[in-house]
Amino acid sequence: MRDRCVLMFAAVALIALPGFANSAVAAQEEPRLQVGRELLGLFLAEKFDEFCARGDEMMLEGFRPPRARITHQTLQNRLGGFQTSEGETLAIEGPNAVITFRWRFDRGTVVGRVIVDPANRLAGLWFDRMEMHVPPPAYADSSRFAESALTVGGPPLPLPGKICIPNSPGPHPAVVLLHGSGPQDMEQSVGGVQMFRDLAWGLASRGIVVLRYDKRTRAHPMAVKPEDWTPQNEVIDDARAALALLRGRSEVDAQRIIVVGHSLGAMLTPLVVKEEPAVAGAVMIAVPGRSVLDLLEEQTAYIAESDGDVSEEERRQRETIRDACEKIRSGAPEQVSGLLLGQPAVYWARLHAVRPLEVAATWERPMLVLHAERDYQVTRPDAAAWREFAKAHPRVTSRELSGLNHLLVRGTGKSVPEEYRTTANVDESAVAAIADWILEKRGAATSAPASAPATTSEPAPTPASAPAAP
Repeated sequence: MRDRCVLMFAAVALIALPGFANSAVAAQEEPRLQVGRELLGLFLAEKFDEFCARGDEMMLEGFRPPRARITHQTLQNRLGGFQTSEGETLAIEGPNAVITFRWRFDRGTVVGRVIVDPANRLAGLWFDRMEMHVPPPAYADSSRFAESALTVGGPPLPLPGKICIPNSPGPHPAVVLLHGSGPQDMEQSVGGVQMFRDLAWGLASRGIVVLRYDKRTRAHPMAVKPEDWTPQNEVIDDARAALALLRGRSEVDAQRIIVVGHSLGAMLTPLVVKEEPAVAGAVMIAVPGRSVLDLLEEQTAYIAESDGDVSEEERRQRETIRDACEKIRSGAPEQVSGLLLGQPAVYWARLHAVRPLEVAATWERPMLVLHAERDYQVTRPDAAAWREFAKAHPRVTSRELSGLNHLLVRGTGKSVPEEYRTTANVDESAVAAIADWILEKRGAATSAPASAPATTSEPAPTPASAPAAP
C-alpha cells in the first residue's frame, strides 16, 4: 500500500497553485476547501478518531488514530506548541482537491498538504517543509568557514545536503555525520535542537570540513516498502556515497576522513567503516552497547514513569512493546501484528541483529566513544559496555560528557522528553571533545583554536544559509 500520510520535512517541490479561472469554478471548488479546513481542525484539536474516520479506504487501512497521535506529537516535539494557521490554498489535481496549508508553531513553521477526494474523504496528509527558528550557537564563527548546498548520491535517490569548508588553508580533516533513528533532516532537528547544524558549524569553526545531508527515509520515504528498509539502504549506502564525495573534494585530506555517528548512526558506524578501509577513524555518540530491543523497552518504561503516574494507556503500550520484543527475540517477527513504534517488526529484527561491539573489534583504526551523563535513551549499561571494550582495545577512547542529554544539550536533574522541546544548542564541551580528538589523532594543521572559545551571551555571526534567530 502506498503510504499517504508522511511526516516529511524535506526539500521537495510543492504542488503548483494556479489561480481560479473564474468565479463559477471557485464556487465549485470551495466546498472541498472547507472540508480540508475541517480535517485540519480535527487533527490540530487532537480528535484523531474523528480525523481518521474521515479517510478513504487506503487511509482507513494505513493511518489509524495511534499513528495520527504520533505524527501530531512529532510536530510538537520539533516545533513546540501550535500558534496559528497562516492560511490555506486550494488546487485541483485530477479528481482530488489539494489544500496546501502553512502552520506557525512556537519555534517555526511547517508547510503541508491535505488531499480531499471527490467524495469529500481524506485521501492523504503530507508535511513537506519545516522552517525552524533556532539561534546559532555562540561558538560558531562564520568568519572561519563557508557553507554551501550540494547533493549526496545521484538519481534516482539524490539527497539534499550541505558542506562546511574552513576558510583556512587546506586540505583539511573532514567528517560525515550519520543520523539517529527516524526520518531525520540534515540538521537532525529534534524539538528545539538542531544537533547536526550545531556540530557542523562548531567543527568547521575549528578547521574541520563537515558534510551533512537529509536521511533517505526523509528525502525518499516511499523509496521502498516499509518492511524493506534495512541498515544498508537506510544508512550505510548513503554514508558510503557521502564518503566518496568527500574524497573527491580538493579541500579535503582524503587520509583524514572521520565518520561521526549519533545513536542509530553510531550503532551502524562500525558497519560503515568496515566497508570503507580508507576511513581514518570514527566517533560514536550515544552508541548502544545492547540490543536495540532492550533500549525500546527501557525507554518506554522510563517515559511512562517520568511524570510519576503510569496511565492505563502507557501500561498497555509497555505490555505491547514487551510482547513484540519477545517475539522478535525468539525469531518470530511475523507474529507481531501491526507496527512497533511506527515500524514493521521485521525492521526492528534487522536492527536487533546488529552487534556494533563485535564489528568494532575487527576494525583497527582509532575510535572515540562518547556517552552523555543525562541520556535516558542510551544509558549507563551501554556506556559501561563500551568502557570495557575500550580497556581491551587501546585504540579506542571512551568518555562521558558530564551534564549533557541525548542531544548533547546541557541540563540539570532528570532528563525528560519535554526538555527536547526547549530551544537550545549542542553544548560547547561536546564540540570541543570531538574536534580536539580529531585534530590530535589526525595531526591536522589549522589556524583554528585547539579548543573551543569561551561561550558568551552574545550570539555568533550567523552563516548566510542559517535561519534567522527568533
